[in-house]
Amino acid sequence: CVTGVQTCALPICFNFGTGLLHVSDQPLYPAAVGWILWVLALLGLLLLLLRPGTSAILGLCAWILSELGLFVGLGWELNAPERIMGWSAVGLLLGFSDQKSLGRQFTLLWISAMYLMAGWMKLTEEPGWWNGSILTDALLDPIMGGTVLGVFLAKIPWIPAVLDWFTLGFEIGFVFCIFDRRLNPWILVGGLLFHGGVSLLMDVGTLGLTVLSWYPVLLEEEVGRRWWEGAQTP
Repeated sequence: CVTGVQTCALPICFNFGTGLLHVSDQPLYPAAVGWILWVLALLGLLLLLLRPGTSAILGLCAWILSELGLFVGLGWELNAPERIMGWSAVGLLLGFSDQKSLGRQFTLLWISAMYLMAGWMKLTEEPGWWNGSILTDALLDPIMGGTVLGVFLAKIPWIPAVLDWFTLGFEIGFVFCIFDRRLNPWILVGGLLFHGGVSLLMDVGTLGLTVLSWYPVLLEEEVGRRWWEGAQTP
């Protein structure tokens, strides 16, 4: 059972597989339960793909519930790529309702929770984020870091410190900005810089692309409409 992933190139470590409740510190499921949930998720996807209409909605529900069950077994945090895809599917399911904005509102809430949880854990439980030492370790880590640019920046002490504080400010400030009409586009620009920078400097798999794929949904609707109409104008 996987209970969390840590990177520890140097003495300071940070954990990617836990949440504020630390549910994932211990495995919750035996292997048999994990396999059952995985098979149910696969069957749900097949039903979604092969049977349109109501059956497709039932298949999507089965997939969501199974995936969320697996996520609980790995820890009830919101900030891993797989969990992000699971919560995204819930938003898609809500899009079937008559309340067309319900899926967007849900997506705004869970993404805000994801950023706030990640930022709050960094701020309160990982003091290395206060001085840049955590990011320095990550950039030098042979598995997650090690890029030419990342190693170069890690050797300039003030740069990791600035990037750490930018990370904390963005993640904790996201929930306070995303619901404000004026600040909404700007916090999304900050997110593009944040995820783009992380993906450029470190190997975090599909995390950045998975989150950024939802940014068009998060954009303030009136702003998005004006931009779209402007793009259509010759």
